[in-house]
Amino acid sequence: MHTGAENMQDFRKLKVWERSIEFADLLYAATRRYPREETWVLVSQLKRAVISIPTNIAEGCGRRGGADFLRFLQISMGSACEVECCPELSRRLGFLDGPASDRLLAKLVEIKRMLTGLIKSLRVANCQLATPLTDVRCLMSDNYAATGRCPLNHQIRIGAAM
Repeated sequence: MHTGAENMQDFRKLKVWERSIEFADLLYAATRRYPREETWVLVSQLKRAVISIPTNIAEGCGRRGGADFLRFLQISMGSACEVECCPELSRRLGFLDGPASDRLLAKLVEIKRMLTGLIKSLRVANCQLATPLTDVRCLMSDNYAATGRCPLNHQIRIGAAM
């Protein structure tokens, strides 16, 4: 019986998920010191974006196949980029001191590097030759070509489907 569960992985085992949860804890703690009038503006935006990082990693793990997982990792990356500007803005507005802002940014840069590595590895793993030497199929772009190269310049695996 095919349940689809064999394609899922436990997001709790991913270090990037763990680090993004830890980062959300830190950011929530930092925003407790923000002025009350920022509760529904900057704080709300920060919380939505920071929660989006681990939740999209988790949702992507529950999807069938690498292309869906990759798409959710890219959404996580976009959320991380959104959060990235906020510690600097918070510092400029006087809500965070320089060292606190720097610590948050350093943790976020680490998460973005981990996401980038995972995204790159998935891009490589999801490229394959559908019919060896005649039709190149990149599962990431759904493009086909007869050139022997992935249209996105990913590495190609020749042989049986993965």
